[in-house]
Amino acid sequence: MLRAWRDALRPRDSIPPWDQFPNPPRSTVRAHLAIDQGHICCYCTGTIARGNFRIEHFRPRDPNRPYARLTYRWANLLASCETSRAAPTRGLVVETQQHCDVAKGNWFEEDVTVSPLEPRVESLFRFTLRGKVFPSKALRSRKASVQTTIDKLNLNAPVLVARREQILKQADEDANSMTRVDWLDRYLRPNSDGQLQEFWPALQYNYDKHWSGRFA
Repeated sequence: MLRAWRDALRPRDSIPPWDQFPNPPRSTVRAHLAIDQGHICCYCTGTIARGNFRIEHFRPRDPNRPYARLTYRWANLLASCETSRAAPTRGLVVETQQHCDVAKGNWFEEDVTVSPLEPRVESLFRFTLRGKVFPSKALRSRKASVQTTIDKLNLNAPVLVARREQILKQADEDANSMTRVDWLDRYLRPNSDGQLQEFWPALQYNYDKHWSGRFA
């Protein structure tokens, strides 16, 4: 549907402002992005199963940037969780709570910004049981770019760290009481609707590191 809509544009290959992207095909694009991503955010991997997400452009759609021609190209579209642009605390704006595409804004650097679509992208990261994310210790040349991506997306925003730590703590407790099959079904395998458990890369990392040996 996206291609058909794009091909019907006149003049041909014109790039309408994003706020003029009609519905449909906008709703269809949103639905398929969520399905393709297992209903998790492309960056933090938090859940977007309730529709709490935005259509993200990996390469910026800013008309003043060279990637504007990719504004309506499927390969440049992702689903990123909806985060508030301002997190008020006692009347102050806490900038550090902004994360994912809101924190990223128009930041993009070739060969630096890590693409969520990269094969085995999760292997570039390590996740502590306290909910924080860092570059994998196995990295060499790419360590700096992975750290830059973490910082630019603010993947260690306090709200994300707290949510990761909570689910990792529960998974740790369940690893002592559940069978391997039941644990894997709950935390690492998609459900019947294709929905992945949020923060599954953090769960997979710590399963391999800490929990896999606990099961018979």
